[in-house]
Amino acid sequence: MTFSCSRVNKSRFSVLFGVPVAFWGILWNVMLAEISRKSLQVLEVNQLKDQELLRTYVFFLFVWCLAGIGFVVYFIIAEYLLHAMCIFCTMVHVLIVLAFAFVHQIFKSIRMFPEVVQMVKKMRKYILSLGVAAVLLILVFNFGLVHKAQGHSGLEHRKYDTLSFARCMTKNGFTMFGSMSCGHCVEQKEIIGPAWEFTKFVECQETDCESKNVTGFPTWIQIMDDKEIQRHEGLMSLDELSNFTKCDLESL
Repeated sequence: MTFSCSRVNKSRFSVLFGVPVAFWGILWNVMLAEISRKSLQVLEVNQLKDQELLRTYVFFLFVWCLAGIGFVVYFIIAEYLLHAMCIFCTMVHVLIVLAFAFVHQIFKSIRMFPEVVQMVKKMRKYILSLGVAAVLLILVFNFGLVHKAQGHSGLEHRKYDTLSFARCMTKNGFTMFGSMSCGHCVEQKEIIGPAWEFTKFVECQETDCESKNVTGFPTWIQIMDDKEIQRHEGLMSLDELSNFTKCDLESL
């Protein structure tokens, strides 16, 4: 086990539904803060008038913190599989566990749990906001808006003869290891464009990539005569790929 945030952040576990998990974490924390604020507001202003509303908020907080614990377990498993631990992630995990423990203590004091239907009705504003935020994140990160802002748009390949470029990479023993469930891998495919079919690719969900010590997606490895020459972990633009592989990009 090594301490490496970069290995964790560049791994296939760093993206969920095509969205970096950091953004899911931001969404989780924003919702936690908002529901906590509303719970305190109800407790201070309406303590005796609306106990049902207070129970609803506390129950929703408990479910929300339980979802946070699910993410903690997800990352612990990821770190175990990657043989790497991120100190920053561990600190966040501790805070989530503490939040869950605190809310759990309040949750145990509830004598009557709210009905699910009633809870959904009272929390529909937050549930709808969560749904809209989640859909927006997925659309933004999966349909090129962020990619274009970063200069990695799927139109980059139109400026170059990527067919010859891809054939050069394959001839020189370059292989991309990854998974089409990985957002960065899909983006790498879009960057290369139609010449992708001439690029050597190993789908790690169908092949044991751990034998090659592949811990992050995508990973480019140059292999000649069954011997590894060099590797690069992470998404690259066409110019970066050209510098790495020493294959020339010819303008159209």
